[in-house]
Amino acid sequence: MTAARPGLLRVVTINTGKCDGRYRDRLNALLAGLAALDADIILAQEAFAALDAPRAPALSTPRHLADGLGMHLAFHPIRHKPRDVEGVTVDSVSGLATLSRWPLGDVTTVALTDDPEDGDRAALFVEVPTPDGVVRTANTHLTHLRHRDDLRVQQAREILDHPWWHGEGALRLLGGDMNARDGHEVHTLVRGGDTPWTGSDAFDAAGDPARSATIRREAPGGVIEARLDYLYLLEPSGTPAPAVAGARVVLDSPLGDVLPSDHFGVLADIRLG
Repeated sequence: MTAARPGLLRVVTINTGKCDGRYRDRLNALLAGLAALDADIILAQEAFAALDAPRAPALSTPRHLADGLGMHLAFHPIRHKPRDVEGVTVDSVSGLATLSRWPLGDVTTVALTDDPEDGDRAALFVEVPTPDGVVRTANTHLTHLRHRDDLRVQQAREILDHPWWHGEGALRLLGGDMNARDGHEVHTLVRGGDTPWTGSDAFDAAGDPARSATIRREAPGGVIEARLDYLYLLEPSGTPAPAVAGARVVLDSPLGDVLPSDHFGVLADIRLG
């Protein structure tokens, strides 16, 4: 399958919100929204999948998206627990899903250091052979624990230090829900800490200084807005980042009468070749 935009790679990262709220309506909205974006690679976090046999085929975010978009899928289930969906409690998993326009190459999963209060944190490394070269991707969701900034940094370091990155690659991407706002130590590390790689935020690489929120929630004190979801381009330290034709927040408006997720997505068009 050829690229939809020759010379450009379109990547989207989004936290899909497990099975929360009106799950099936959200899932259909998510599929419609992603279909309209026509991404080449999608990095999804909190991807829900029911394990109960009668419900499993219909209640699976990664499978529904892969089938509906005609994309290849790597899914790493990392949190096994009963969850309430559509008024029924089901045995389920949620995890990381990477989807690609092209057949996948090497797929590697890595458990990250975690905390018993949170647990089950991982990175999904997926190699995507594109017509313009191999793209190496890491999809992750760092700890949500507010008092464990040190753990978020440790998890990011474990991803960046992993030897998988040193394989063949025309482009290296790290994306996901970092659970860290701009200015957090996690971003300081990714953008040029003591690791072999320097990360360029897609918005910075596109020359767009905007810091659009990727979550917006009503709270007793007012509306909370934060940017927690990121897409980084990794290069060996001292090497210029690849050019990004554009970056924007996506899936931030209702489709029909439902938001696809409680998080918005981040999209980047990256120049290859």
